[in-house]
Amino acid sequence: MTHDLAQALAAEYAAVPQVLAVVQGGSVTAGNADEHSDIDLYIYSRV
Repeated sequence: MTHDLAQALAAEYAAVPQVLAVVQGGSVTAGNADEHSDIDLYIYSRV
């Protein structure tokens, strides 16, 4: 469920015209996440 929420949030941010990129980082991306890990999303924008 957490991944679904992160994906939905990333899609919402990606639809904003000023957003240049939505990037996932942290332990999930590195492949060493556990049941206590969160999902880090970085939003890059023009403003």
